[in-house]
Amino acid sequence: MLKAFVFLNLFILGQVFGTPVKEQVLSWKGSTFSVNDSWLYLSSNESERLEILLDLLSQSTFGRELIKKSEQRARELGDQKDLVKFLRQGETSITDTTLNRQFSPSDPNDVSYSTHSLVYIDEGLSLGDAILDLAHELTHFAIRKPSNPYSEFFDLDYYVESTILGEGGESEAFLSECQVMRELFKTRFNRDKNCLYLNTAEQGSLTQRSLARKLFFQIGKYLSKFHDKLQKFELPKNHFPHTVSDEPAFVSSNYDMPYPMAAVEEYEQIMKKVCANDQRRLTYLEKSYRKNGNRQPASEGFIAEQKKLLRRCKHFL
Repeated sequence: MLKAFVFLNLFILGQVFGTPVKEQVLSWKGSTFSVNDSWLYLSSNESERLEILLDLLSQSTFGRELIKKSEQRARELGDQKDLVKFLRQGETSITDTTLNRQFSPSDPNDVSYSTHSLVYIDEGLSLGDAILDLAHELTHFAIRKPSNPYSEFFDLDYYVESTILGEGGESEAFLSECQVMRELFKTRFNRDKNCLYLNTAEQGSLTQRSLARKLFFQIGKYLSKFHDKLQKFELPKNHFPHTVSDEPAFVSSNYDMPYPMAAVEEYEQIMKKVCANDQRRLTYLEKSYRKNGNRQPASEGFIAEQKKLLRRCKHFL
Protein backbone atom coordinates (compact mmCIF):
# COMPACT_ATOMS: atom_id res chain seq x y z
CA MET A 1 0.00 0.00 0.00
CA LEU A 2 1.25 3.42 -0.88
CA LYS A 3 2.20 5.35 2.21
CA ALA A 4 2.75 9.04 2.74
CA PHE A 5 5.51 10.03 5.12
CA VAL A 6 5.75 13.38 6.85
CA PHE A 7 9.04 14.24 8.52
CA LEU A 8 9.30 16.89 11.19
CA ASN A 9 12.55 17.83 12.86
CA LEU A 10 12.37 19.04 16.45
CA PHE A 11 15.65 20.60 17.47
CA ILE A 12 16.57 20.92 21.09
CA LEU A 13 18.24 24.29 21.53
CA GLY A 14 22.03 24.24 21.91
CA GLN A 15 24.19 26.19 24.33
CA VAL A 16 27.08 28.61 24.61
CA PHE A 17 30.03 28.39 26.99
CA GLY A 18 31.87 31.29 28.55
CA THR A 19 35.05 30.84 30.60
CA PRO A 20 37.68 28.62 28.93
CA VAL A 21 39.01 25.58 30.80
CA LYS A 22 42.35 26.05 32.56
CA GLU A 23 45.22 23.91 31.30
CA GLN A 24 44.35 20.38 32.39
CA VAL A 25 44.79 16.92 30.96
CA LEU A 26 42.57 13.84 31.02
CA SER A 27 43.87 10.28 30.72
CA TRP A 28 42.45 7.51 28.61
CA LYS A 29 44.06 4.06 28.24
CA GLY A 30 47.59 5.39 28.72
CA SER A 31 47.12 8.48 26.56
CA THR A 32 46.68 12.01 27.85
CA PHE A 33 44.70 14.80 26.22
CA SER A 34 44.68 18.49 27.01
CA VAL A 35 41.17 19.76 27.69
CA ASN A 36 42.06 22.94 25.80
CA ASP A 37 42.93 21.12 22.55
CA SER A 38 40.33 20.23 19.92
CA TRP A 39 38.36 17.12 20.80
CA LEU A 40 38.94 15.96 17.22
CA TYR A 41 42.49 15.11 18.30
CA LEU A 42 41.11 12.14 20.25
CA SER A 43 41.23 9.95 17.14
CA SER A 44 41.29 10.14 13.35
CA ASN A 45 38.16 7.94 13.31
CA GLU A 46 34.85 9.65 14.11
CA SER A 47 33.22 6.65 15.78
CA GLU A 48 36.25 5.96 17.97
CA ARG A 49 36.50 9.68 18.75
CA LEU A 50 32.92 9.67 20.07
CA GLU A 51 33.54 6.48 22.07
CA ILE A 52 36.54 8.10 23.76
CA LEU A 53 34.46 11.20 24.48
CA LEU A 54 31.87 8.99 26.20
CA ASP A 55 34.61 7.26 28.19
CA LEU A 56 35.99 10.62 29.32
CA LEU A 57 32.51 11.76 30.37
CA SER A 58 32.17 8.52 32.34
CA GLN A 59 35.12 9.59 34.52
CA SER A 60 32.48 11.74 36.21
CA THR A 61 30.13 9.87 38.57
CA PHE A 62 27.23 11.95 37.32
CA GLY A 63 28.38 11.36 33.74
CA ARG A 64 28.31 7.57 34.23
CA GLU A 65 24.73 7.72 35.46
CA LEU A 66 23.73 9.94 32.55
CA ILE A 67 25.32 7.52 30.09
CA LYS A 68 23.36 4.62 31.63
CA LYS A 69 20.11 6.54 31.15
CA SER A 70 21.14 7.36 27.58
CA GLU A 71 21.93 3.71 26.84
CA GLN A 72 18.46 2.78 28.09
CA ARG A 73 16.93 5.42 25.83
CA ALA A 74 18.98 4.10 22.89
CA ARG A 75 17.52 0.62 23.48
CA GLU A 76 14.00 2.07 23.55
CA LEU A 77 14.52 3.78 20.20
CA GLY A 78 15.09 0.58 18.26
CA ASP A 79 17.61 -1.91 16.99
CA GLN A 80 20.66 0.28 17.52
CA LYS A 81 21.75 -0.95 20.94
CA ASP A 82 25.06 0.93 21.00
CA LEU A 83 24.73 4.53 22.25
CA VAL A 84 27.62 5.72 20.08
CA LYS A 85 25.51 4.96 16.99
CA PHE A 86 23.23 7.83 18.04
CA LEU A 87 26.14 10.27 18.23
CA ARG A 88 27.64 12.40 15.45
CA GLN A 89 30.03 15.29 15.11
CA GLY A 90 28.54 18.33 13.44
CA GLU A 91 28.62 22.08 12.95
CA THR A 92 26.90 22.70 16.28
CA SER A 93 25.88 20.72 19.34
CA ILE A 94 22.23 19.77 19.08
CA THR A 95 19.80 16.94 19.79
CA ASP A 96 17.89 16.36 16.59
CA THR A 97 14.64 14.48 17.07
CA THR A 98 12.69 13.53 13.96
CA LEU A 99 9.00 12.78 14.36
CA ASN A 100 7.71 10.64 11.49
CA ARG A 101 3.99 10.81 10.88
CA GLN A 102 2.80 8.07 8.56
CA PHE A 103 -0.57 7.66 6.90
CA SER A 104 -2.07 6.21 3.76
CA PRO A 105 -3.38 8.73 1.20
CA SER A 106 -6.35 6.42 0.71
CA ASP A 107 -7.11 6.50 4.47
CA PRO A 108 -5.64 9.67 6.02
CA ASN A 109 -7.38 8.89 9.32
CA ASP A 110 -5.07 5.92 9.84
CA VAL A 111 -2.14 7.80 11.38
CA SER A 112 0.91 6.42 13.16
CA TYR A 113 4.00 8.07 14.62
CA SER A 114 7.61 7.12 15.23
CA THR A 115 10.51 9.05 16.70
CA HIS A 116 14.20 9.00 15.86
CA SER A 117 16.94 10.97 17.60
CA LEU A 118 20.56 11.84 16.92
CA VAL A 119 22.97 13.83 19.09
CA TYR A 120 25.50 16.09 17.36
CA ILE A 121 28.61 17.48 19.08
CA ASP A 122 30.18 20.65 17.71
CA GLU A 123 33.38 19.70 15.90
CA GLY A 124 34.89 23.11 16.64
CA LEU A 125 34.98 22.70 20.43
CA SER A 126 37.84 22.07 22.79
CA LEU A 127 37.85 18.72 24.57
CA GLY A 128 36.63 20.28 27.81
CA ASP A 129 33.71 22.01 26.13
CA ALA A 130 32.87 18.90 24.08
CA ILE A 131 32.56 16.82 27.27
CA LEU A 132 30.21 19.41 28.77
CA ASP A 133 28.24 19.62 25.53
CA LEU A 134 27.90 15.86 25.51
CA ALA A 135 26.49 15.93 29.06
CA HIS A 136 24.09 18.69 28.02
CA GLU A 137 22.83 16.93 24.90
CA LEU A 138 22.56 13.50 26.53
CA THR A 139 20.27 15.09 29.12
CA HIS A 140 17.95 16.07 26.27
CA PHE A 141 18.35 12.67 24.61
CA ALA A 142 17.80 10.52 27.70
CA ILE A 143 15.37 12.53 29.81
CA ARG A 144 13.32 14.92 27.69
CA LYS A 145 9.94 13.40 26.87
CA PRO A 146 9.09 13.41 23.15
CA SER A 147 6.40 15.95 22.34
CA ASN A 148 3.89 15.69 19.52
CA PRO A 149 3.44 19.04 17.74
CA TYR A 150 0.31 17.66 16.05
CA SER A 151 -1.37 17.53 19.45
CA GLU A 152 -3.86 20.25 20.41
CA PHE A 153 -1.86 20.73 23.63
CA PHE A 154 1.25 21.78 21.72
CA ASP A 155 1.05 25.56 21.95
CA LEU A 156 3.50 28.40 22.57
CA ASP A 157 2.94 28.41 26.32
CA TYR A 158 3.70 24.69 26.55
CA TYR A 159 6.68 24.87 24.22
CA VAL A 160 8.50 27.75 25.92
CA GLU A 161 7.91 26.34 29.41
CA SER A 162 8.82 22.72 28.58
CA THR A 163 11.83 23.62 26.43
CA ILE A 164 13.43 25.67 29.17
CA LEU A 165 12.13 24.31 32.48
CA GLY A 166 10.58 20.96 31.57
CA GLU A 167 12.02 17.53 32.28
CA GLY A 168 15.22 17.19 30.28
CA GLY A 169 14.95 20.82 29.15
CA GLU A 170 17.58 23.54 28.96
CA SER A 171 17.67 24.20 32.68
CA GLU A 172 18.23 20.56 33.58
CA ALA A 173 20.76 20.17 30.77
CA PHE A 174 22.77 23.10 32.08
CA LEU A 175 22.67 21.64 35.59
CA SER A 176 24.09 18.43 34.10
CA GLU A 177 26.99 20.48 32.75
CA CYS A 178 27.52 21.96 36.20
CA GLN A 179 27.57 18.51 37.83
CA VAL A 180 30.16 17.22 35.36
CA MET A 181 32.14 20.45 35.60
CA ARG A 182 32.27 20.17 39.39
CA GLU A 183 33.58 16.61 39.19
CA LEU A 184 36.02 16.92 36.27
CA PHE A 185 36.92 20.62 36.06
CA LYS A 186 36.76 21.87 39.64
CA THR A 187 38.68 25.09 38.97
CA ARG A 188 36.37 26.01 36.14
CA PHE A 189 33.32 25.20 38.25
CA ASN A 190 34.51 27.51 41.02
CA ARG A 191 34.71 30.37 38.50
CA ASP A 192 31.36 29.77 36.82
CA LYS A 193 28.95 32.18 38.50
CA ASN A 194 25.83 30.57 36.99
CA CYS A 195 26.75 27.09 38.19
CA LEU A 196 27.64 28.42 41.61
CA TYR A 197 24.38 30.37 41.79
CA LEU A 198 22.20 27.39 40.86
CA ASN A 199 24.07 25.06 43.19
CA THR A 200 23.21 27.17 46.23
CA ALA A 201 19.94 25.21 46.23
CA GLU A 202 19.36 21.49 46.64
CA GLN A 203 19.65 19.56 43.39
CA GLY A 204 16.22 19.17 41.76
CA SER A 205 14.44 21.28 44.38
CA LEU A 206 11.72 23.84 43.71
CA THR A 207 14.13 26.50 44.93
CA GLN A 208 16.67 25.50 42.31
CA ARG A 209 13.94 25.51 39.65
CA SER A 210 12.98 29.02 40.73
CA LEU A 211 16.60 30.17 40.49
CA ALA A 212 16.90 28.62 37.02
CA ARG A 213 13.71 30.35 35.89
CA LYS A 214 15.15 33.68 37.00
CA LEU A 215 18.38 33.17 35.04
CA PHE A 216 16.91 31.74 31.87
CA PHE A 217 14.26 34.45 31.53
CA GLN A 218 16.76 37.32 31.54
CA ILE A 219 16.41 38.32 27.88
CA GLY A 220 17.90 41.81 27.65
CA LYS A 221 17.06 43.82 24.53
CA TYR A 222 14.64 41.11 23.32
CA LEU A 223 12.01 41.87 26.00
CA SER A 224 9.83 44.06 23.78
CA LYS A 225 10.03 41.63 20.85
CA PHE A 226 9.22 38.73 23.15
CA HIS A 227 6.12 40.54 24.43
CA ASP A 228 5.05 41.24 20.82
CA LYS A 229 5.35 37.56 19.99
CA LEU A 230 3.26 36.59 23.00
CA GLN A 231 0.52 38.97 21.93
CA LYS A 232 0.66 37.62 18.39
CA PHE A 233 -0.28 34.24 19.82
CA GLU A 234 -2.98 35.79 22.02
CA LEU A 235 -1.04 35.58 25.27
CA PRO A 236 -0.76 38.61 27.57
CA LYS A 237 2.57 40.39 27.84
CA ASN A 238 2.95 39.27 31.43
CA HIS A 239 2.20 35.61 30.67
CA PHE A 240 5.77 34.84 31.80
CA PRO A 241 5.93 37.42 34.62
CA HIS A 242 9.50 36.47 35.55
CA THR A 243 10.81 37.69 32.16
CA VAL A 244 13.09 40.70 32.64
CA SER A 245 15.35 42.93 30.56
CA ASP A 246 18.49 42.07 32.56
CA GLU A 247 21.54 41.01 30.58
CA PRO A 248 20.99 37.41 29.36
CA ALA A 249 22.70 34.74 31.44
CA PHE A 250 22.22 32.11 28.73
CA VAL A 251 22.13 32.43 24.94
CA SER A 252 21.18 29.73 22.46
CA SER A 253 24.11 28.99 20.16
CA ASN A 254 21.72 27.89 17.40
CA TYR A 255 19.68 31.10 17.36
CA ASP A 256 22.14 33.56 18.94
CA MET A 257 19.45 34.90 21.25
CA PRO A 258 18.20 34.21 24.80
CA TYR A 259 16.39 30.91 25.25
CA PRO A 260 12.80 32.21 25.63
CA MET A 261 13.12 34.15 22.38
CA ALA A 262 14.87 31.23 20.69
CA ALA A 263 12.07 28.92 21.83
CA VAL A 264 9.49 31.22 20.22
CA GLU A 265 11.44 31.25 16.95
CA GLU A 266 11.73 27.47 17.01
CA TYR A 267 8.04 27.07 17.82
CA GLU A 268 7.12 29.14 14.76
CA GLN A 269 9.38 27.03 12.53
CA ILE A 270 7.88 23.80 13.85
CA MET A 271 4.30 24.99 13.48
CA LYS A 272 4.83 26.15 9.90
CA LYS A 273 5.84 22.58 9.03
CA VAL A 274 3.03 21.08 11.11
CA CYS A 275 0.39 23.23 9.46
CA ALA A 276 1.70 22.59 5.94
CA ASN A 277 1.64 18.85 6.68
CA ASP A 278 -1.86 19.00 8.19
CA GLN A 279 -3.12 20.94 5.19
CA ARG A 280 -1.69 18.24 2.93
CA ARG A 281 -3.37 15.51 4.99
CA LEU A 282 -6.68 17.39 4.86
CA THR A 283 -6.41 17.44 1.07
CA TYR A 284 -5.99 13.65 1.05
CA LEU A 285 -8.95 13.38 3.40
CA GLU A 286 -11.14 15.41 1.09
CA LYS A 287 -10.08 13.36 -1.94
CA SER A 288 -10.86 10.17 -0.03
CA TYR A 289 -14.41 11.31 0.73
CA ARG A 290 -15.00 12.42 -2.86
CA LYS A 291 -13.73 9.10 -4.16
CA ASN A 292 -16.24 7.34 -1.92
CA GLY A 293 -19.10 9.29 -3.45
CA ASN A 294 -19.29 12.25 -1.07
CA ARG A 295 -18.96 15.07 -3.58
CA GLN A 296 -19.64 17.64 -0.85
CA PRO A 297 -17.69 16.23 2.07
CA ALA A 298 -19.83 16.65 5.13
CA SER A 299 -18.24 14.03 7.35
CA GLU A 300 -18.06 15.10 10.97
CA GLY A 301 -14.48 13.88 11.01
CA PHE A 302 -13.53 16.03 8.04
CA ILE A 303 -15.24 19.10 9.44
CA ALA A 304 -13.54 18.59 12.81
CA GLU A 305 -10.12 18.32 11.16
CA GLN A 306 -10.83 21.40 9.08
CA LYS A 307 -11.81 23.43 12.14
CA LYS A 308 -8.73 22.20 13.99
CA LEU A 309 -6.49 23.30 11.11
CA LEU A 310 -8.09 26.75 11.00
CA ARG A 311 -7.86 27.15 14.75
CA ARG A 312 -4.26 26.02 15.22
CA CYS A 313 -2.80 27.31 11.99
CA LYS A 314 -4.28 30.75 11.49
CA HIS A 315 -0.86 32.30 12.11
CA PHE A 316 1.06 29.88 9.89
CA LEU A 317 -0.88 29.41 6.62
